Formats: sequence, structure tokens, C-alpha cells
Amino acid sequence: MVSTALAGRVIQLQQALARVRQLQGLLPICSYCKRIRNDQNYWEQLETHVSEHSEANFSHGICPSCYQSIMKPQLDGIVADKP
Repeated sequence: MVSTALAGRVIQLQQALARVRQLQGLLPICSYCKRIRNDQNYWEQLETHVSEHSEANFSHGICPSCYQSIMKPQLDGIVADKP
């Protein structure tokens, strides 16, 4: 009986910890640079804010749309400039 009660308490604590680590509430975000205003009224990178308030890790890449509209024209310009 004690072990069942203890196991139930462990599950409750694990669920509470999961809720604490979850991002909740309103996040003020800049419409242009996508920085987040933190509780101390400072603006920080989205990745920094999320990393500090969750267990998320980030990996960066370039999506196909940004590759076509931003990277490809820059790369084409570099190739065109070469003799």
C-alpha cells in the first residue's frame, strides 16, 4: 500500500515538473527581428529565451523558401563576379 502511494506521488511530481518547464503565457515578440522581451524588460534572441525556459535545443538551417529568395541570389552573385 505504501509503495502504491509513493509511486502515485512520484508520478504527480513528474507531471508538476513537466508543467513548470513548459513555456506558458504571453511572449512579447518584435514583429521585425523576432526578439522576445523577457521579464526584466530586456530584448533577447528567441532561441535564448526558449532555451532558458524549456528543455528545447536548437539546430539552425535555411528553409527552402529562404534559400531561394536570399541565399541563391547571393551565391549566384558571387559566381557571376568571378573571372
